[in-house]
Amino acid sequence: MLETLPELARDVSDVTYLIIGDGDGRAHLEEKARALGVADRVVFTGYVPEKEKADQYRLADVVAMPGSNRLFDHYPFRFAFLEPLACGVPVVGSCLEDSSEIDDPARVRS
Repeated sequence: MLETLPELARDVSDVTYLIIGDGDGRAHLEEKARALGVADRVVFTGYVPEKEKADQYRLADVVAMPGSNRLFDHYPFRFAFLEPLACGVPVVGSCLEDSSEIDDPARVRS
């Protein structure tokens, strides 16, 4: 998402990217935002208590979590899409094939 932000900012002058939570990758993401020249458009909230998450999601026009990490793109982490949807916020994500999530191996996704 950070890599698309410079181009997106050319079309949407007031775009801001809110990153909720903390983790081992935060310093890397902060440096990446600086290197891409979008650090002023990225807000890192740090840890957000469960009772405040809905308010954070409702700040968004869209939640984008395309992901490419096999761990994240695997059950149960996809439930993270449900929280913003429950708050009425559209979600953009990826659809990687994962045979472990298919109940019927003969089923074909369209």
